[in-house]
Amino acid sequence: MIASLLIGMLLLSLCLFYSPKWLYLGLAVIAYGFYFGMPGQNLLVFIIFLLGILMLIVEFYVPDFGIIGMFGLLAISISLYMHLNDIGDVVLTLLAMILVSAIGIFVPIKLGKDLAISNGFVLGTSSEKEKGYSSHKDFTFLLGEKGVTVTALRPVGRGEFDGEYYEVVSSEDMIQSGAPIYVSKVEGAKIYVRKEI
Repeated sequence: MIASLLIGMLLLSLCLFYSPKWLYLGLAVIAYGFYFGMPGQNLLVFIIFLLGILMLIVEFYVPDFGIIGMFGLLAISISLYMHLNDIGDVVLTLLAMILVSAIGIFVPIKLGKDLAISNGFVLGTSSEKEKGYSSHKDFTFLLGEKGVTVTALRPVGRGEFDGEYYEVVSSEDMIQSGAPIYVSKVEGAKIYVRKEI
């Protein structure tokens, strides 16, 4: 009976917004079980369907350009075909599942609910520069520091300052290895140096 399948999809969608998640997931699995005639009938088909659902859930957490989700959709389609034996019925059932899932996601969002995905998978705090977060290192502390080139700068190479090695960029022409230098400018992660006279 397709109603139990659609109820399962609705419960699965709602578990994205409401807790306890295990309750919604458990009820969804029970609804899917009724659709596939569990216990006893079509156990393999039921397992393939659940694997497809599991892959769709994993798709929320794993950045893989949709590959896992595509395999999940394929597994669901195969299990439905094995259960229904009619490609037309499979297409209609998939469309109904997508519609019910969309409603199950759209309504909570309209009601102002946020996705309740596990904190372990989604960054809950912002990474702001004021709080000490940066996408690159800040080398402004090197401004004016004196050092020596470790490699020739053509114009990029390595420089040593107080025993620490950094990638540096020459602000002038090529500078030979072993030449005394100083940091003349820092722009983001780029350290510009000039030959010390």
